[in-house]
Amino acid sequence: MSSASFSDALDAENCVGQYDTARYYVYGSIANMIMYIFICRASSIID
Repeated sequence: MSSASFSDALDAENCVGQYDTARYYVYGSIANMIMYIFICRASSIID
């Protein structure tokens, strides 16, 4: 019983980890684009 629930927890954690990784890449790339635009605009304003 405990080993089954433990393996189930591992499987659930694995699934959530893959989802978080995909979400991180999607939101991370969008955030990086926004930060890149802000940094480029800020550096052009400073220059």
